[in-house]
Amino acid sequence: MRDVVSGILLNVELISCEAMKNNDSGTLHMAFQYMNTFLRIGIREKDPRIVFTTLEHYRLIGEETLTYNSKLTEDLSFYFKYYGHEATKNNVLFILETVAFDLCLLNEKAYEVKASNRDRLLEIFLTLDQSIEDNKGGRESKEEMSLVGVRVAQIRLAGFYMLNNEEELARRIFDDLKEEPIERIHKIRNLITNTQHEEFWEITPRGINFYYMPPDRRDALTTFFSWFDE
Repeated sequence: MRDVVSGILLNVELISCEAMKNNDSGTLHMAFQYMNTFLRIGIREKDPRIVFTTLEHYRLIGEETLTYNSKLTEDLSFYFKYYGHEATKNNVLFILETVAFDLCLLNEKAYEVKASNRDRLLEIFLTLDQSIEDNKGGRESKEEMSLVGVRVAQIRLAGFYMLNNEEELARRIFDDLKEEPIERIHKIRNLITNTQHEEFWEITPRGINFYYMPPDRRDALTTFFSWFDE
């Protein structure tokens, strides 16, 4: 009953926004609990589409918390990280990558509204990646694919910072990635460079390609990637 679920999620988002307008912390707390429960159910039932939709509405709530009470944005970021890892443990694919994309957007919004805790939000985002074991079979493991997706999202944020002349913030992301094998960095760079279509070529819940970046952001990342070669 995905259409019913989508309607419920939209209404939880609207209720949350009204709760913030009326300084109703109790209702907002309950909304967070319901969203977390929806994520748990989606992962348990191995229904990634419902999880994708839940994350999108939940992120929109998170964007509003940045100007209402940014400490709640930290809580939400933690929940995203937690359920992203739970999805990976339960073999529900592409959820961790979606979490990474949403946290990237949340960090961009935090920068734009000058949130006082944007450094903390970046710190949470940079702990999203998980260590992986080498796949003995020589083929890419699912964990490797997830890690690459997370790193692409983190590098996307670095490009955002570079476009805004925030090299120091971009350097923080670089410092987190610099221990990665250079082959993986080159792979990610090529993936970003070669992805030319903003929309995926199939109908998907979000209709966007997470690996796509606008030309100006790709250009800004030229300097960022050069740091690894140095």
